[in-house]
Amino acid sequence: MKLLDILSEEKLYLVVLLTAFYGLRRSEVLGLKWSAIDFLNKKIMINHVIIENPENMSQLIKKDQTKNSSSYRTLPLVETIERALVNQAKWQQDNRILLGEDYILKDSEYVFTMEDGRLMKPQYVTHRLSKLIKKNGLKKIRFHDLRHSNASIMLDSGQNMKSIQEWLGHASYSTTANLYTHLTAGVKERAAEALENAFGFKE
Repeated sequence: MKLLDILSEEKLYLVVLLTAFYGLRRSEVLGLKWSAIDFLNKKIMINHVIIENPENMSQLIKKDQTKNSSSYRTLPLVETIERALVNQAKWQQDNRILLGEDYILKDSEYVFTMEDGRLMKPQYVTHRLSKLIKKNGLKKIRFHDLRHSNASIMLDSGQNMKSIQEWLGHASYSTTANLYTHLTAGVKERAAEALENAFGFKE
């Protein structure tokens, strides 16, 4: 069973889909606003974040400032994710109609909210994902591992480090290079396994 399969009926589905496909940071995906999605020109702009206040974890900090200047980036909006975003907008509208005056409107500019309109909190995402993975017997992964998996897939597909740096919004080439070194070990292991199979070293 794949991760997205077990999340298909969960609020986390689109959060994980966007994170895995675009390699977003948790703060970036939860900070995504509807105004940052250009359906006409098929683009998503990463330009806002939501983080927890380290002095009070129940308090959220919203800011038009990503981790670094390189984190401001525009990415292509692909059809599968566009459809999922349209469904998310409908889900929010249905909840707004259902709850009426009890629906919280102050955060309606954000893509990821709870049923009552409250912002989805970073810790909710982390804990809920961990719980679902454990419940379904999947290999343990952290939320941030989705970002690393994205880099790994790009590397395997032949993308160069500069492209990966720009896609992930790394501040420096060295950050991507360090990640590249870490991921390359996995690539070599898979290559060795493929060669073992090809030469019949493994039964």
